[in-house]
Amino acid sequence: MFTTKQKRAILLRDGKCRLIGCDIRGPLDVHHLIPRSWGGTDSIDNGAAVCAGHGRHHEQLVPHGPYILLGNPNQPDGLAMIHTDDLPALAQLAAQQANRDARAGPDAA
Repeated sequence: MFTTKQKRAILLRDGKCRLIGCDIRGPLDVHHLIPRSWGGTDSIDNGAAVCAGHGRHHEQLVPHGPYILLGNPNQPDGLAMIHTDDLPALAQLAAQQANRDARAGPDAA
């Protein structure tokens, strides 16, 4: 679970729902990009603000919904919502992340 300070930092960083095209600024929940039940951590880099409430984005995301929100939450356009059945898109996103990590090198800050 994210601490109160972590949630505050994520909400301050994001400012609104992080899904592309959504400008809702509240109410917001902090969502684990990789759920804890899947081995995800409680680090700020594994969290993103998403709109909450009935019919909003948070309930559509794993582990309860069929979509995964993946990418780099520290980049303004760094996240993508991908359906869990879209394996080619998931593979492409994983390859892009691996390329970014390889270019950054072990001494990257």
